Formats: sequence, C-alpha cells, structure tokens
Amino acid sequence: MDKKTIIASSAYERTVHWFLAIPCLLLVLTGLILAFRSFEPMAIIFGGYKSVMIVHRVCGLIFTGALLLTIQLWYKDAGYLDGSDIEWLMKAGGYLWKADIPEPYKYNAGQKLFFLTVAIYGAIMVITGFLLFFKGSLNPIFMSWVTGFHALGVMIIGGFSMVHIYLGTIGTEGSLHVMTHGKVSEAWAKTHMPGYYKEKIEGKKD
Repeated sequence: MDKKTIIASSAYERTVHWFLAIPCLLLVLTGLILAFRSFEPMAIIFGGYKSVMIVHRVCGLIFTGALLLTIQLWYKDAGYLDGSDIEWLMKAGGYLWKADIPEPYKYNAGQKLFFLTVAIYGAIMVITGFLLFFKGSLNPIFMSWVTGFHALGVMIIGGFSMVHIYLGTIGTEGSLHVMTHGKVSEAWAKTHMPGYYKEKIEGKKD
C-alpha cells in the first residue's frame, strides 16, 4: 500500500469549496420547496415555509460571495478547454469504455466542464435570483423568462452536482481526500493529476 502522500489542495481551496458547496445544496433543496407544492412538507426541516425563504435568501448571499472566490481561485487551471480536453470528452474520459486519454495537469476535462458550468450558470442564478426579489414590480413577461432561467439552473447545476458528488466520493476512490484533509497518495496523484505530480515530485513541468 502506498503510504507516501502529496498535498493536492490547500486549506484555502478546501474552505472555498465547502463555502460554495454547502449553500449550493441548501439552495437547491429550499428552492424546490419554494417552487413545488409536492416538496412543501419538507419545509418542516427548516421550521416552516417562511424560514425556508429566509434560508434561501441567506444562502444566496453566501453563494454569491463563494462563487466569486471560486472563479478567482480556479479560473487559471480550470477555466478553459483545449484540444486535449476535447479529446478527453470524446472518449468519455475512459469511464464508459477503455481508451487512451490525454494526461491532464491537475484537472481533467470533466472537472473543467463542471467548473465552467458552475461559474457561468452560477452567475446566471445569482442575477436571476436577485431579480426575483423584485418580481412584483417588474414586467410579468420579462419575469417569466427570469423564473424559467432560474428554474433551469436548478436542473443544470443540480444535475452536474450529483455527478460531481458521485465521482468525488464512491465513483473515484481517494478523491474525497482532496477536499477533506487535502492529502492523497502519490500513486493517486500520478494517476489522476499527472502533470501536477510531475511538477511537485519529479520537478518537471511540460
């Protein structure tokens, strides 16, 4: 068993990650309660319907700040897709069938795509959520579009988040360590973030 470890994430990165993730999940849950009658019985978890609204708005403010920090922190490494990323996506990252896939630096194309989705649609959710504060005073037709985009965001970010949670826990053994204590085995780093591994351990950078 490989007992040698490497630091895969800093304390600051882990803090920002959970600062974004926890409010995001609460926003999805409270948003469903506010939008659909079938979810209303779950309001008891928060102490009632009015409390759900308060939690939703507070989490929205926290999410906004965390989103800005997230974009600032990970844009350099995950804010783009290059040719090797497109090849990775075309081969489904080797998850669905055996394939020779390009070696990523620190984040593969799937992780980059998740980051871009959160960054772009997260911003749309913040803007549309802010506009919904003034739902009664703005043009009804305009607000119907705003509501639609906001609802679409729940499906897009919620769906991507479920995949992200699965792959970050039981789907890829050892991945959860990246965002808990920040240390992974050298063998894991060599497999999942080979460019980063070479830079930190072998002193190389392509």
